[in-house]
Amino acid sequence: MKKMFKRALAGITVLSMLAATGCASTSTASTDTATADAAESKGAIGFINHDLNDPFQQYMLLGGQETAAKLGYEFFSGSAENDPLQEQDLIKTFASRGVSLLVLGSTTKESGEAAIELAHEYGMKVVTMDSIQDDSLADSQVGGDDVAAGYIAGIELAEAMGGEGEVAICKYPSEIPPSEDRVEGFYLAFEEYPGITVIAEDGPDADQISAQTWATDIMQAHPDVKGFISIMDAHGIGIVRGVENVGKEDSVAVVTVVESQDSYKELQVEGTPLKAVVAMHSYNYGSLSVNLLDEMNCNRPAPSILKTTGVAVTVDNVEEYMDLIIAQTEASK
Repeated sequence: MKKMFKRALAGITVLSMLAATGCASTSTASTDTATADAAESKGAIGFINHDLNDPFQQYMLLGGQETAAKLGYEFFSGSAENDPLQEQDLIKTFASRGVSLLVLGSTTKESGEAAIELAHEYGMKVVTMDSIQDDSLADSQVGGDDVAAGYIAGIELAEAMGGEGEVAICKYPSEIPPSEDRVEGFYLAFEEYPGITVIAEDGPDADQISAQTWATDIMQAHPDVKGFISIMDAHGIGIVRGVENVGKEDSVAVVTVVESQDSYKELQVEGTPLKAVVAMHSYNYGSLSVNLLDEMNCNRPAPSILKTTGVAVTVDNVEEYMDLIIAQTEASK
C-alpha cells in the first residue's frame, strides 16, 4: 500500500492544464530570447525572485523567461535578495516600465501580502510562486505540494533504513511555509513506520557548512542515529559531508528535498550515504506562473491554485534527471 501511494505521488501533477498558446499579439515573439521587443509584445511581465543565489530560484526564473518569450511578452526580472523593502522597490520600478502582470516569489508570508497589495494598487495581476498560502490576495498561486514532497522523502529514508532507527530532521532556520509543510510530510511518512523515532528537529543556517556542523553534533550526541532528512539540497549535501567525516557512510542514510547538480552528482558517487533526492522541478513553477498570467491577460478563466508534486530521484534514475538539469543550466547562461 505504501509503494502504491508513493508511485501515485512520484510525478509532476497539475490541477489544470493551461493553453499552450496565448491570445493574439501584433507579432510572434522570438523563441531564442527571454525578452520580447516591447513594441511587438502582448504586454510586460515582471518577475521577482527572493534570492537568486539559490539554484532552485534560478531555474524558476529560466522557466518564466523562456515561457514569456514564447508567448510574446516583454520581460523584466529582479531579485529581492531576501529584503522585503527591495521587493516593494522592484514592484515600483516595474510599474514605471509599464508592467501589468507580476510573478511574485516573496521573502516571507508577511512581505508577500504587502507586495500583493502594492502591486494591485498599480493595477497589476499577480501570481505568487513557490509557496501556497491560505486566504492569499493573489489572483492565482503556483507552488509545490510540499507536504507530498516531504512524504515521498520520508518514505525513501524509512525504506533505506530498513524501517527502523533514529532520525534527525533538518529544516529551514525560520518558519517559512515550504519548510514547515515538508516537515509535516516527513512525519506523515514516519507514522507508517513504528520503528522510526525522531530524535531531533532543528534549523541550522541555510548553508552546507552549518548543516555539516549540525549533523556532526547530532551524531556525537546520538551515536545510534541511522538517518537524516533535509528540506533543501544545501543542507543535504552538508549533512552528507558530516556523515563522511565521521566515517558512518555505511550505517547512516541521508535523503533531501530539492534538486541540484551537486545533489545529483552526489547520488552517482559509489558508497554515498545520500539515498534519494526529491526533485521539485522549479523550472515549471516559473513557466506555469507566466502561463497563468497569459490566461488572465487574454480574459480566459485561470485556476486560483496550481500545485505540483515531486519525484524521487535515486541512483537508478539520476542520469535522466541530471541531463534535464544540465540542459536548464546551459540555457540560463
